[in-house]
Amino acid sequence: MARTFVHLTVFFIVALVCGCGSGGAPESGMHGALSRATISFSLVSTARLPFRINGVQLIAPLPSALDVTTADNGLISGGLTPGSAVAAVVSGPSLLFGTYSANMLSIVITDGSTAQTGFGPGEMARMTCVMRAGAVIGESDRLALEKSVTFKASGWDQTVVSNPSSLDGYLRPKIVIELSE
Repeated sequence: MARTFVHLTVFFIVALVCGCGSGGAPESGMHGALSRATISFSLVSTARLPFRINGVQLIAPLPSALDVTTADNGLISGGLTPGSAVAAVVSGPSLLFGTYSANMLSIVITDGSTAQTGFGPGEMARMTCVMRAGAVIGESDRLALEKSVTFKASGWDQTVVSNPSSLDGYLRPKIVIELSE
C-alpha cells in the first residue's frame, strides 16, 4: 500500500512539473491561423543620455516568414508607425519612413519639428508585417533579429561645435514581436 502511494505521489509530481496539453498554444480549429506580426523596435538606454535623440536609423534583416508592404521603389507603404517614444514629436510621412529589399529593412526617424526638442529612449517604431502561410515565428527568431539590428542614433550636443553627435554608445536595441490573427 505504501509503495502504491509513493508511485501515485511521484506520478502526480511529474504531471505537475511537466504539464500536459499544448502548453498554452492555440489548438487548431479553435482560433484562426496567426497571420500578422507586429514588430516593435526600441532603443533602451544603457546610461544616462547627455542630450536628446534627434535622429535614428535602424537596419535589420527580417525573418523570411514575414512580408512587408512596399511601393515600387522599395519604400514601405503601409504598417509603419512611430513608436511611443517619438509619437508626440514625429508626425508626417517625411519624418518616419522605411525601405525594404531582399529581407533587409531600414527605418529612419527624425525630429523635424521647429523646436527640435528631440526624443528619449524607448519604442522608436512599430511595423506590422504579414506572415506567410504556414510560417512560424518564435523566440529564437526574435533573439536573432534583436542581435542583428544595427542602428545609428544622434542628437544635438550643445557642448560641441560639430553636430550631430553620436549616441550609439548609450543605447542598445530591443525587439518585441506580437503575433495576431
